[in-house]
Amino acid sequence: MAYSQGFLQLHALTTPLRVSPHCQVGSTKPKLIVCKAEKDDVGEGEAATLSHVSRRLALGTALIGGVAAAGGSKVSPADGKVSPAYTADAQISPYEPVKVSPLPAINYEQYPASVIDALSLSRNSFPMGFVFGTASAAYQTCNVAEKIRDRSNGDVAIDEYHRYREDIRIMRDMNMDAYRFSISWSRIIPDGKVGPNEEGVNQEGIDYYNRLINHLKDNGLEPYVTLFHWDLPQALEEEYGGRCSPWLDSTCLGGDSGREPYIVTHNLLLSHAAAVDEHNQYKTKHPDYEGKIGITLVTHWFEPHSESEEDKEAAKRKYPKSMRHLVGDRLPEFSKPESKLLADSCDFIGINYYTTLCAADQPHVDPSKPSYTTDSHVHNYTERNGIFVGVPTASDWLYVCPKGIKDLLLYTKQQYNDPVIYITENGRGNDLNQETETLEEALIDTYRIDFYYRHLYYLHLAIR
Repeated sequence: MAYSQGFLQLHALTTPLRVSPHCQVGSTKPKLIVCKAEKDDVGEGEAATLSHVSRRLALGTALIGGVAAAGGSKVSPADGKVSPAYTADAQISPYEPVKVSPLPAINYEQYPASVIDALSLSRNSFPMGFVFGTASAAYQTCNVAEKIRDRSNGDVAIDEYHRYREDIRIMRDMNMDAYRFSISWSRIIPDGKVGPNEEGVNQEGIDYYNRLINHLKDNGLEPYVTLFHWDLPQALEEEYGGRCSPWLDSTCLGGDSGREPYIVTHNLLLSHAAAVDEHNQYKTKHPDYEGKIGITLVTHWFEPHSESEEDKEAAKRKYPKSMRHLVGDRLPEFSKPESKLLADSCDFIGINYYTTLCAADQPHVDPSKPSYTTDSHVHNYTERNGIFVGVPTASDWLYVCPKGIKDLLLYTKQQYNDPVIYITENGRGNDLNQETETLEEALIDTYRIDFYYRHLYYLHLAIR
């Protein structure tokens, strides 16, 4: 199903980062949130004391282009020029104008510093070259149609194929800089494979993406393209089936969970390197072409589950420094030419960040049942001492922990030679018990607005 998310760009190469001191894990309310918060952060629920009107108007200042800060026009991050296409009367929806009234006066004794900082965020809070955008993804899965009232599925979803001009107008009116979308493998190559003379390529799919990209450019939006977003063509699914070790799932059609995931990842990286090499050769032959290419990774931030040295090491073990030691000969090796090709295969790193987990040392793993899920000798928890690592949502795996995005970015900067970073995915699903809300109540969406406040706040802390 298609879904929209926010993404942001962090120019870590050009912007010095200041590391703020960590504070101890704590919570203003029992069994609600730890998230290792800054000392001036606000507990979830307390921030809701801001009126809904204040929050929605402040969101407009922070995300819809900061018209007050920009003097009524959007300044292009690339060249500092004012674009006439983005004016002060731009609206969130082309259908219903938004009535804007001044923010109420802030009682500085009532709200902690983080709320004041968040309310003051605008485009000018972030450095030149920082990109605000939105995103969608290709169809992934919808296997619960029986739970939907009209038995509909995700085959149409938001129907961007027919409504992309309308979607782009909305993005333009929201003052976005860029749009990240995925090119559906199934739409371009329905059977999953291309013949020697390009048999199996769907030209209509290629024509659609050309129209989409051209319309984005015509409206001042930069296209950010994802080449694969879990939308495997059905023909390949039927050819290869689902695979895993029989002890893990008796319905699997064969496989080895201790080896095959590493083989798949190994070949995925080689495919990535080959695609980057093709891209760079094209770039060499076409000097006017300015495209960049990188890889996006799904990442979490990990906190130790306790203060023990073992759990502190376990939190670090989620990263690949010790993989060779832990996995042994089940981990494929790259040849020297392959390693060289991989070493230069990223203009940027894309990060999908949603949540933080607590990592605990798991020294004893059954050697007769090897699996990539246990090779790290780490057990993940969503709580610490009975307190959730973040704010619960309707998704049992997603606990909102905004500070994790700051820690993850700083870690990536320090450990991986200061790369350019795109935050390609970040968001939250439904709130707990949201199904009982009326449509009017759901549209107020207080906690999602607060979600973006906090993540922007910690992102701002990371880059200043």
